[in-house]
Amino acid sequence: MSEQQTLEILEAQTREYSRCNTRGTQWNVRLNPPPPTTPLPDPVIHIINSVNNLFDYVLEDVGDANMVGITIHNEVN
Repeated sequence: MSEQQTLEILEAQTREYSRCNTRGTQWNVRLNPPPPTTPLPDPVIHIINSVNNLFDYVLEDVGDANMVGITIHNEVN
């Protein structure tokens, strides 16, 4: 991940899917706010960088035959 941590892993759960004869991991992550700097960073760029870091983390040890899905929710939903 980048020098400034844009996300943090809060929880990880591994589940077995017997119908598909496979196993999956579900992560609960938090996208951290940008650091307080002057001038203020562009929030859209920060979110894009955070999501890109999430993809990099999730796909780090994934083989060619693996499937990956990502669902994004906010704390309220």
